[in-house]
Amino acid sequence: MRTLARKLRSRRGESLVEVLAAVLICALSVLLLASAAVAVGNINRAASDNDEAYYEALNRAEARDTLAGSAELTVSAAGGDSVSVDVYLYGKEGIYSFAAEAPAPGPGGGGGP
Repeated sequence: MRTLARKLRSRRGESLVEVLAAVLICALSVLLLASAAVAVGNINRAASDNDEAYYEALNRAEARDTLAGSAELTVSAAGGDSVSVDVYLYGKEGIYSFAAEAPAPGPGGGGGP
């Protein structure tokens, strides 16, 4: 505390080395902040692209415009009972929707099984 008070009362200024060190520290801080902002922008762009691709695939699957095949869906109860239902799969790219009814014939109906 005494050193700070003595320094504040002193009429001497900062040395050139101290000023250059302070400028260097400020410049490095700004450089780190700028590079972090660029990295955040790149991450945000990649996440947006992935989200867009996911939702496009999900919309195609839910629209049932691409018939991917048929499968058997089995639902099991806790007591050991199970029920199997034949379903039609729609979509691609690992995102599927299913329906128990056959696809509607004609344009946009997905065609036959």
